[in-house]
Amino acid sequence: MCDVGNMVRNTEKESIRNRGCRVLANLCQKTACCDIIHEDHADVFASIVSNLAKATDKDSKITYCRTIRLALVC
Repeated sequence: MCDVGNMVRNTEKESIRNRGCRVLANLCQKTACCDIIHEDHADVFASIVSNLAKATDKDSKITYCRTIRLALVC
């Protein structure tokens, strides 16, 4: 999971961040995974929020919002 988080935080390509966010959103559907992400990788979500504010692509914005929503629900 930390590799995906690092990818979301560190890549410059929006399409790759988008794919990483989709992976994280899918992982957040499992409570155990979501707990690990919240405990060990909270900075990833701050990065996603920042990326959402800078995103220009509508599909990426939707993916970022979905990831944030699923992370908050679990």
